Amino acid sequence: MVAASPGLAWRPTPDFALALALNHYLSRRVAYDSVGVAIGGRGQGNGFTLAAIGHHGDFGFGAVYRSGPDIRMHGEVEGLPGPARAELRLPWAAQAGVSWQLRRDVTVEFDFERVGWGRFDEVAIYSTELDRMVTRNAIAAHDADAWRLSLKWKLDEATRLRAGIAWLDNPQRMEGFSARTPGLVGRVAGFGLSRDFGDWTLDLAYQYRHMRRVRFDSELPYVPGGDPNGTQAFAGDYSGSNHLLGLGVQHRF
Repeated sequence: MVAASPGLAWRPTPDFALALALNHYLSRRVAYDSVGVAIGGRGQGNGFTLAAIGHHGDFGFGAVYRSGPDIRMHGEVEGLPGPARAELRLPWAAQAGVSWQLRRDVTVEFDFERVGWGRFDEVAIYSTELDRMVTRNAIAAHDADAWRLSLKWKLDEATRLRAGIAWLDNPQRMEGFSARTPGLVGRVAGFGLSRDFGDWTLDLAYQYRHMRRVRFDSELPYVPGGDPNGTQAFAGDYSGSNHLLGLGVQHRF
């Protein structure tokens, strides 16, 4: 999927600014790895993003809302005659945050985000020629929240440290449980270092993601070739963690 977001920004006062962007999404393929079905073709949808940012003294604030687009796919299904269609109802997202400059070199930030995963409750593929649904993937998600707390420390004019922690809500309902989705991640901690070298900037980052322990069992048997979500196909105990490293290089010209 490719997204383009041309936008405009307006700064009515030196301490406050607004921005509006129109989002256009282009998708080329929808794949169902678990049931071996894919629709190849093209689809597109539109949405928008609205944002505001400002500051007053040692405090800053910001908010952003991104609408949830409907991506309508048209193409062909592997192994079936004629054209097919599908609709992706992507989630909306709203985020708001505040920052407090404790002193000249230290800033604390807190933000809250809510993602409308309830829109993304299922993905179904329909055969236009057969005039019926040929496969369905039930996600059974609900809207989920995230809380983030971070600290920025300016060591000198060229070096900055970052540290933060996040608490993530699980968007999955047990009736549509799937071990393939990232909903089990409960806590995230990260550290970062940024260093300026004139026109170049180097960023290093580390992130630890902890997956909450979940035991899933179901009385619903799995039918081969069908939708495995919420069935005995995923019965078991799940837990784990991830360690992620990031490296970024920027050049100003």
